[in-house]
This record gives sequence, C-alpha cells and structure tokens, in this order.
Amino acid sequence: MSEQKRGGGGFLFGLLVGGLIGGAIAILLAPKLGADAMKAVRAKGAAFTGPTPSPAPSSGQMATGGMMEVAEDVRDIIREAVEEAREVLRDAMAQGREARERTQAELQREYEQVRQNPPAQG
Repeated sequence: MSEQKRGGGGFLFGLLVGGLIGGAIAILLAPKLGADAMKAVRAKGAAFTGPTPSPAPSSGQMATGGMMEVAEDVRDIIREAVEEAREVLRDAMAQGREARERTQAELQREYEQVRQNPPAQG
C-alpha cells in the first residue's frame, strides 16, 4: 500500500516540477530582456524552493551556452561578410585608380595637343 502512495506522490511531484520548468521556459521565451527574465526565474524559483545549494548549472547558464553558440555563428557570418566587403572595396579602389590614371593620361595628351596647336581665336 505504501508503494501506491509513493506512486501518486511521484506523479504530483512530477506534475509540480514540470509546471515549474514550463513556467521558467515561458518566462525565458517571453519578450523580456534576458537579464530581466533570469531575475524573474530566479525569484520564482527561490520563492518556491529557496536558494539552490548545488553548483549545478542553472537554466540560464544552459541557455546562455546555447546563445553563445548562436553568437559565435553570427560572428563568423559577420567576419565572412566583412572580409568579402573588404575584397570588393579593394577591387573598386583598384579600378578607381586605373580609371583615374587613364583619365589623367588622356587629359594630359589633350592638354599637350592644345598647347602645341592652340585654337584660332577670332
């Protein structure tokens, strides 16, 4: 008979823990700043169970780890985009220099032509 009572208590305990975990996830996914959400989760958890004595990672630390991976992926994408933009800029600058040199040489030739053969004024 005592096993049956423990089984029912286990169900209620699981239900309670599941509700707490679901509530924490809902708070984390709510449109709040991460720091505000973590404070709210810690406050709710501390109000229910008291401070956690174990050094186990908190859900915030686990979520932060996932966010850190995403942040690193974003950094890699940004680095690639910046490097590609630098290459495009280098090519554009080289083409601009070439165009400037061609135009300068052409203007110099025209200037010399006009200087040697001034137009008739009249």
